[in-house]
Amino acid sequence: MKGYIALSVSITLLLLPDISWAGRRKLAVIDDQKFQEICGECTGNTSATLRKNGRGRFAILHSTSGELAGYFLITSDYSRPRGYHGATAVGLTLDPEGSILSTRIIESADTKDYVERIEEEGFLEKFLGRLPNSIVEVDAVSGATRTCDAIREAIKNTLSIFNATIVATN
Repeated sequence: MKGYIALSVSITLLLLPDISWAGRRKLAVIDDQKFQEICGECTGNTSATLRKNGRGRFAILHSTSGELAGYFLITSDYSRPRGYHGATAVGLTLDPEGSILSTRIIESADTKDYVERIEEEGFLEKFLGRLPNSIVEVDAVSGATRTCDAIREAIKNTLSIFNATIVATN
């Protein structure tokens, strides 16, 4: 009897492609061309140079005079903590020292209503001007705690990796 139930559950899960073992959805892979488009939309910088290292991708932003103006990266290239239904990819624009200038949700596997609520209540704005060691102090939006925790963790992990591997070497 137990074998029959386990087999029935396994077959049911195979027949329902949107459900995984943990009830999590995966984010789509963002290719380099889409990454460049998103970078332009988020930063307004059309002269960004795409770079890759062993840890992920990033764009180097240049001023009109050609000087380093900052960086753009997407958290899903560096870190994918899971919210209620899955990860959320956040676009980050950083100044040359690695603190956050702007944030934008690129894609989320979490419930649309909760993600919209996070945006409306200004959760992402709380990260502006912050460095990795001050991310833990950002309060979550009530009712969307798991999604906020995942976003906070993704930003913190991404900045730690990026600042240690790129910003510290420039």
